[in-house]
Amino acid sequence: VETFTANEIARYMPVLLTDLQKFAVAFEQIYRDEYLSYDYSPRQQALHELIGTLKMTLCEVESALWSLDLSFGPAVSRTIMTQKERDVPDFTHRMVRDNGVLFKYRDYLSGWNRLIR
Repeated sequence: VETFTANEIARYMPVLLTDLQKFAVAFEQIYRDEYLSYDYSPRQQALHELIGTLKMTLCEVESALWSLDLSFGPAVSRTIMTQKERDVPDFTHRMVRDNGVLFKYRDYLSGWNRLIR
């Protein structure tokens, strides 16, 4: 496994910020769909906690970028997720979309974890 120095990792932090913002847009939609579908579910609670943790992580990454005096682009807009991606036709399509995002997020974080360890 290739390891990187702190300076090399810092260079990739703007990419991390952008990617996490994209995940935040997706999770916001997943939560909204879940919230509209059920009064309460363990899945809804888990999504709520995941979004809270993601927001805290975004703040930490942005703070680190500021403290390291690294530039980063503008915030990712919610418009990156098209209306077609938001309006899934049925429960099955929604589960495929949602689980795809969850698996991709898991793999993404695992990759970062390997990178910084």
